[in-house]
Amino acid sequence: MFQRLKLYFPLAESYKISQKFGENLLNYKQFGLIAHQGFDIYQTPRFVYSATFNIYAAHDGEVVHIERDPKLGIGITIRTNEQYLADLSNESYFFKTRYWHLQQGGVLVQIGQQVKTGDLIAYADNTGYSTGTHLHWDLKPIKIVGEVDTEEEKLALSDYEFTNVFGDNGYRGAVNPEPYLEKRNNGSYYTALQVKNDLKKVEEEIIKTKSLLEKVVEWFKRMGKL
Repeated sequence: MFQRLKLYFPLAESYKISQKFGENLLNYKQFGLIAHQGFDIYQTPRFVYSATFNIYAAHDGEVVHIERDPKLGIGITIRTNEQYLADLSNESYFFKTRYWHLQQGGVLVQIGQQVKTGDLIAYADNTGYSTGTHLHWDLKPIKIVGEVDTEEEKLALSDYEFTNVFGDNGYRGAVNPEPYLEKRNNGSYYTALQVKNDLKKVEEEIIKTKSLLEKVVEWFKRMGKL
């Protein structure tokens, strides 16, 4: 059975969301969109921009695009390795997240690279049509075009053999990331970097526990109990 996609917020620093999905209808009509197709996020305070404006992978997956677009600037696309249930749907799809307006020379991954949630992938900047240094981040459900018989064939596909599921929805296939974002009890977004740090702490505790058990076993052996 397919699970629901879980996303984690792609920034770790203090931030503010200047635009969410579906906002500012008039601004995006000129681009053939109903409204804004993702999240625009900037670091706060805004004047403290530097190369430390880190962008993190919001989920596990494969880097399938690194490109420059006249409007969106420099961007990265990460595609999920598995299919997940779409929000308000019983259908399952692959998904891709896109990260735009990145820094020239600030892309830290390569096409074909597998990334984990919380991996540092890039630095944000102001490339393309942008009103200031920020990250544009959006989400698109996608599906394979045509029949694929084996898992090996699926892995061999290029991103151009995937198509947007909701390409005619007025957002060029983008959907609202909000329902997929994991939140804490206080309502704040659970960041991708925090996920990685939490997993690291768990791994460290497992190593400590394993070491302690090994010492206990060794002690019992010395005492002739084992």
